[in-house]
Amino acid sequence: MNTMSTEGIRIGVFASALSADPRITARTAREIGFAGVQFDAVSFGIDLTTLSGSGRRELRGILAAQDRELIGLRADAGSKGLGLGADVDRVIDKLVKVMETAVGMGSPLVCVELGPLPPALVIEPSGPEPTALQAGLILLPERLKEPAKPPREPAPPPDPAFVSQRPGFVRVDRTRASRGSVSLVWNRSGSRFGPA
Repeated sequence: MNTMSTEGIRIGVFASALSADPRITARTAREIGFAGVQFDAVSFGIDLTTLSGSGRRELRGILAAQDRELIGLRADAGSKGLGLGADVDRVIDKLVKVMETAVGMGSPLVCVELGPLPPALVIEPSGPEPTALQAGLILLPERLKEPAKPPREPAPPPDPAFVSQRPGFVRVDRTRASRGSVSLVWNRSGSRFGPA
C-alpha cells in the first residue's frame, strides 16, 4: 500500500485565530503544532507598521523563543479595494508601508486581501460549426442538436473609471520588484485566506 508521506510538510496559522497577544499566539502555536504564524500588519492588538526596529526584533524574539517562524504579514485593501470609489493612492501607500515592514521583519510573504474586482468578461466562441465537407477526412461524431440560442449581446467595454486606476496596480508591481526578498500575493475574493 502506497501512502503519501507528510514528512517535511509544515503548516502555519493566522495569529488572529489564536490570540491578540503575540506571546500567547507563539506559545499556543507551538502547543498545537503549527510551524509558523502569519500576523495581520494592522490589527486591534498591534500595528506592526508602527513598530520601531527594537519592537520588530522583540516580536521575532517572541516567535524564536517558541521555535516558531514568521511566515508572512497580511494586509487588507479595504471594502472597496482598488475598485471604483476607492482612494487608490491611500491604499497603495498603505501596502508599500506593509511591504517595508515585511522587509524589516524578515517576512518572506505579504498576503493582500484585494477586495472585489469587476467580473471577467465571458466571450463565447462565434461562428458556425464546420460541416463534414469543410472538415475533410476527419470523422466528426454526431452532435445532439441544441435549441438555437438567441444572439448574444456584445460585451460592454470595461468601465473607464475602473481602468483609469490601472497605474495603481503598476505602482504596486514596481514596489514588489524593488523588494526582492518579499513575495506579494493578491487575493481577489471577498473571503479570508491563508498563506499561499
